[in-house]
Amino acid sequence: MRARALLAAALLALLPLAGAAQPKGPRTLGGAATLNVLQARVDRVTAGGEKSKATDGMAVAAGDRIVTSGSGTALLTFLDGSTATIQPSSDVVVRRLGGGGQRTGLLINAGTVWARVSRLASPTPAFSLESNTATAAVHDGVIGAVYSKGDFACWTQRGELTVSDTGGRTLITLQPGQQTLVDGKQAPQTQPFLVNAMSLRVEASPGVWPLVEMPTLPLQAGFVAPGIEVNQVYGSVTRISADGTRVIEVPAGYPGPYTVRIQGAADGAFTVVMTGLYRGSPAYRLEFAGTIARDEWLWTSAQQELQQTGGFGIPDYRSAKAESVRAAKFAPMRGGLPGTIVLAPSETDARR
Repeated sequence: MRARALLAAALLALLPLAGAAQPKGPRTLGGAATLNVLQARVDRVTAGGEKSKATDGMAVAAGDRIVTSGSGTALLTFLDGSTATIQPSSDVVVRRLGGGGQRTGLLINAGTVWARVSRLASPTPAFSLESNTATAAVHDGVIGAVYSKGDFACWTQRGELTVSDTGGRTLITLQPGQQTLVDGKQAPQTQPFLVNAMSLRVEASPGVWPLVEMPTLPLQAGFVAPGIEVNQVYGSVTRISADGTRVIEVPAGYPGPYTVRIQGAADGAFTVVMTGLYRGSPAYRLEFAGTIARDEWLWTSAQQELQQTGGFGIPDYRSAKAESVRAAKFAPMRGGLPGTIVLAPSETDARR
C-alpha cells in the first residue's frame, strides 16, 4: 500500500498544466549536462549554495541541486544522451556526471525522477537514481523513482534495474514492468508497475520516426532523426521491435488530444497503428497508411471518449476507460515541434 501511495503522489505530475515554451525543433547539447525548463518554477542551487532561477540551456555541474516548486518541471540532458525529467515538487542533486569511467548519478532528496538511459557501445558503470536509503541502477533503459519521508519506490519500463542498499548490497533486481518499495521495514517485493488503467500504443513502420505529445504538457515520447529515442513521459515505453517497427506506449487516462507526429526516414509508404489498451486488453484500434517523403513531417491527434468518471462528472485519470476514439488522417505539419528536445552529439553521431 505504501508503494501505491508513493506512486499516487508521483502521478500528480500527469495533472493538466499550462503549456510551456515552444521551440522550433530539437536542440544540440552544449556541455556535459544541460537544464531546460518544461514548466516554470524551477531553481538551480550550486554546490556553493548560490540559488538562481533556472533558464533554458543552463549548464549543470556535479553537486548542483535542481528544485521544482509546485507544478515546475525540468529536463536534464547528459553528454551520453541520457535524459532525466524532474517532476513537480522535487529536489534533486546531480551527485555525479558521466565521464572518466563513471556514469551519472542523481540523488533524490524528495520527489520523482523519470529517466531515459542511453545505450552506449562500450561497457560502463550504471546510471543511478539514489536516495539516502537505496540506489536503483541500470546500464540502459527507461526507469523512475520517487522518494518521500524515508520510503524509496522505483520501477523500470525497459532494462534490468538493480536495487541496492547504502552499503552496496543488492536487495532486489527488477525486470521491465516491475516496481518495488524500500522502506527499511520489510524485504522489497516486486509488484506490477502501472500508471493508468488506460494506455495508448503507437506502432509505426520502419520507414518513419514516430513521436507522441501528451495533452497535459508538451512532454514527448518517441523517436527523432537520425533515430534518437526520446522519452520524457512518466510511465511511458519506447522501443524498437525486431522487424524495425518503432513502438511508443504512453499513459492515456485523459481524453486528449494525444498528438502523433511522424517524420520520414526515407521516401516511401508508411503504416501507423494506434491501439487503446485498458488494463492490457484492446479497447480500440485505428490503422493509418499513406506515403511520406524523407524528412517530411505528418501529424494527427487522438481524442478519447472516457467511460468511467469520478466526482462531479470528471473522469478519474487513473481508472478511466475509453469507449471510443476519434482521429483524422495524417496531414502535413506546419511550424516547428513543440516542447523541448535536446540531442547529445555523442549519441547523434553514433546513430549516424
